[in-house]
Amino acid sequence: MVHKANFSYRPSFEECEKASYAYVISTVVVFVALPIPIAALLSTFFYYVANRNSRAFVRWHAIQSLLSQVVLFVFNSTALWWFVSKYFFEKPIPNLFFYYLGVVVILNILEFSFSVYSAIQVRKGQHVEWPIFESLIKSRVKTE
Repeated sequence: MVHKANFSYRPSFEECEKASYAYVISTVVVFVALPIPIAALLSTFFYYVANRNSRAFVRWHAIQSLLSQVVLFVFNSTALWWFVSKYFFEKPIPNLFFYYLGVVVILNILEFSFSVYSAIQVRKGQHVEWPIFESLIKSRVKTE
């Protein structure tokens, strides 16, 4: 699902470090503000905004991290508001909610694993692409 690819140039150590921070930031914020789905999205968005004029390697990974947080935000927010609406206004909570919650937990674990893997590889100077976002990012970031 996540694969290494070649980039048009060899990024410097500083670029590798900045690019890996895109993944680290979202991971840290998820643990700090777990019940608030928008926290990781906002932190990743601000990181992207701060680095939007950086070289392509840093921008690529900032966008990739941001897109992963957008997807998680949709799923996590849906789970949160579904729980709140059912818990406070309608009893009992349906079984379908728990199935959905299971899917959300699996997605969060996968995203966490991919982010940790990506942060480690990017820090080493390896370019990592997530196929689900690859074509969208290629249209936004010119690597050559």
